[in-house]
Amino acid sequence: MNTLTKLLFACTLIFSFIACGDDDNSSNKNSLDGSWTAVEFAADVESSSTGVGINIISKTSVTGSDLNYDLVFDGSNWTTEGAYSYDISIELSGQTPITSIESVTDVNGSGTFSVDEDVMTIDGSFFTFMYNGQTIADTNGPQMANYEINSAGQLVFEQNETTEMTTPEISTSTSTVSKSVWERK
Repeated sequence: MNTLTKLLFACTLIFSFIACGDDDNSSNKNSLDGSWTAVEFAADVESSSTGVGINIISKTSVTGSDLNYDLVFDGSNWTTEGAYSYDISIELSGQTPITSIESVTDVNGSGTFSVDEDVMTIDGSFFTFMYNGQTIADTNGPQMANYEINSAGQLVFEQNETTEMTTPEISTSTSTVSKSVWERK
């Protein structure tokens, strides 16, 4: 069960900060140029897996803390660097939640991005997640998030999606609500 728990946890975190999309709008992209520092991030993920005689419901909450993490947009490129911690609470099928505080240091990432109105598509992931010293969600490939620069000048990314994955043995449905907030440096 421990391996299954880690696999489900990894899947839920991966879905917490990803999606798909494309296209480009240069006026929106230009307003992003510069350095941003993370001030908050959080995600709630609920996943239900059924098949091969099992039914597992997991609820995961992730909340960022000790944020010393920067995101830089330059033209069509992005880079990240810094460190952060996050509190994790995982509840499997109604059992007592498992809680943990994880820290990620010396994070460096880079890639390209495009925007289409209020949707940003990136290659890769702005965040890296680890559990018990192992990277569990360092996503590659296209990802999409709704974004805005709010009235306070903060860059806000939000996701609210449900994904389905079915194999001959197991079916999984994952619902994700996540948000990260960044301030211009």
